[in-house]
Amino acid sequence: MVKDTDMSICVNHTNRAATARCVTCHKPLCAECIVKVKGSTYCSQTCADNAARFNAGFRPERGPGLFASIKNLIVSLVGLAIGLAVLVGIGAYVLNIGFCQKIIKMLGL
Repeated sequence: MVKDTDMSICVNHTNRAATARCVTCHKPLCAECIVKVKGSTYCSQTCADNAARFNAGFRPERGPGLFASIKNLIVSLVGLAIGLAVLVGIGAYVLNIGFCQKIIKMLGL
């Protein structure tokens, strides 16, 4: 029996050298065992169908999901709050701007 990790021997024909691997399951294949579908190499129609099913569900044009969008919004708001806090601090303590000093007093800092 041929081990799946042996890249030089076809998984189906132990007396033939492998020339490619299935893009789905990565089995080594000789030229006779290769199933070509839309330019990709597979070991069987089953692997080709599995790849087609997976690719049909993968739609990068949809953009980030709901949780990624919420995370991005939270990160942006936190960054904005930190930036404003720095500006108010500089305005109050360095530039002596009255409005910024009032905000610092309201916050008890």
